[in-house]
Amino acid sequence: MRLFSDHHCDALANGEDARLYREWQRTGDPALRERIVLSVCPWILRIAITMARRSGHDHTELFQAGVEGALVAFERFKPSKRVRFITYASYWVRESIGRHCASNRNQLSGSALRFGANQERANEARRLVRVIGLEDENGEDIGLSQADRDDDERIAADQRQAFAKDAVSEAMARLDDREALILRTRWLEWRDGKQVTLRELSRRLGVSHERVRQLEERGLRKMREALTTSSAAEGWRQA
Repeated sequence: MRLFSDHHCDALANGEDARLYREWQRTGDPALRERIVLSVCPWILRIAITMARRSGHDHTELFQAGVEGALVAFERFKPSKRVRFITYASYWVRESIGRHCASNRNQLSGSALRFGANQERANEARRLVRVIGLEDENGEDIGLSQADRDDDERIAADQRQAFAKDAVSEAMARLDDREALILRTRWLEWRDGKQVTLRELSRRLGVSHERVRQLEERGLRKMREALTTSSAAEGWRQA
């Protein structure tokens, strides 16, 4: 059965989300934002139904929370990262739904717990849910096919990969030039399956073997600290 009324909820082709987002940045046309967010709503509904069955919450409430998460993702999306919007939004959608599920133990709504109260965003999420018009009020007859599950797993895997890449990039940005060179050469640029030695690097940098070891150790320590505090690393752990 169809999950939605006849509205623009079709998935976007690869690269189309970035094109539309750049057009929105140029024009501020709210219809472009709506088109991008609506394109991920069928996937959000699948997540909402799955979590509703596990938690006992109403799937329409979880769906609205997920849409609000997608709006948060839209506000933070960066097309230059070359990550699809649905991949980027995955973390924020799941976070928003998860917080809503936990809201029974709190007076604040789940999205307010994580993102801070934003009435304008909440109102926009409610409007989009009304625009879409769920055709199944109970969600009992909406099943997830194996293709749906495979698609969800692929999106989650893409999201983890994107967050991991961003986390490493953020961590590397905290290193000075020599630390970055040493770690990149020692850990990313192996030759014939062999790690470049400290002695080779000491010759290249014109410093002692011991100094290279110290710089490597300092760089690794900075990386570990960065990977425990960066927002991208937090997203990767939650994905």
